[in-house]
Amino acid sequence: MPDLTLWTAREILRMKRDLDTLFSSLCEDFGTCGLPDALAGPSIDIVQEEDALVISAELPGVNPQDLRVAVQDDRLLLAHEQRSVMGESGATIESRSHFSHTIRLPCRVDADKADAIFENQTLTITLPRCEPSRPKPLSIRIG
Repeated sequence: MPDLTLWTAREILRMKRDLDTLFSSLCEDFGTCGLPDALAGPSIDIVQEEDALVISAELPGVNPQDLRVAVQDDRLLLAHEQRSVMGESGATIESRSHFSHTIRLPCRVDADKADAIFENQTLTITLPRCEPSRPKPLSIRIG
């Protein structure tokens, strides 16, 4: 088994610089920079409050009607699919944008009381926590 190698901050910064240079040259060669938004996906934050989970997803350019949000058991599904067709001088161009994320929730939530709001290109989902189950004492029968 190979030994574990610890990288110094200098080595990591050099690798980052080299990768930035590589992607910059790809941008110049092919006329596109970075990953398409559909591949990168949204930026998602999860905050655990005392009585709820608050999940925020930045979704610039996304139409809220094209979003699908679902809670099942201990998972949250966040999906988006958008299709647009443009026609110019007899040519038709079709573009698609898609992402799907399943997030495992760190605690049980009450999906019936969940709330979602889309504002300023940010989706905010509030999932109230379930009341913790309390131990129920059982009577023991003898014989």
